[in-house]
Amino acid sequence: MTIRHPHKIHIGDHCVFDDYTVLDAKGTNNQGITIGHNVLIGRATVLSCKDGDLTIGDNTNIAMNCFIQSARTVTIGSHVLFGAFCYIIGGGDHQTKRTDIPIIRQGQVVHGITIEDNCWLGGGVLVQDGSAIGKDCIIGSGAVVRGTIPSFSVAAGVPAVVKKSRLG
Repeated sequence: MTIRHPHKIHIGDHCVFDDYTVLDAKGTNNQGITIGHNVLIGRATVLSCKDGDLTIGDNTNIAMNCFIQSARTVTIGSHVLFGAFCYIIGGGDHQTKRTDIPIIRQGQVVHGITIEDNCWLGGGVLVQDGSAIGKDCIIGSGAVVRGTIPSFSVAAGVPAVVKKSRLG
């Protein structure tokens, strides 16, 4: 396990971190990474802040090889399940209006991500910046979430669309 900027990392009780996990709370104007109680972080998963904050609620399970990056605020609720190879990208959209300067020098647009309580993201899900997943949702493997998924939804596809409600 690699820990960078430990003074900005707060870990609850009874958490488990598998081998090759990285916690990186870099940034100058952020609080860093806060992990609740009874959280499991799988092998080779990276949690990274870049002037953003990352909060993970209690009893959440993040499988192996996930990447969660926060350039603003990424909030993950309690009792959330992540399949392997999920990418949660809170930031990274670049300005592109000008052609006289390189895209990398035009600045970024960042909005943040919210994943509410009791959600299950299948393997290989990508959640893009500005997205919100309501409570009690299931997101199918390989889906790309852009925008808002209402609570109690089952969503899948590229881009992810609601297929049905869990309420019946």
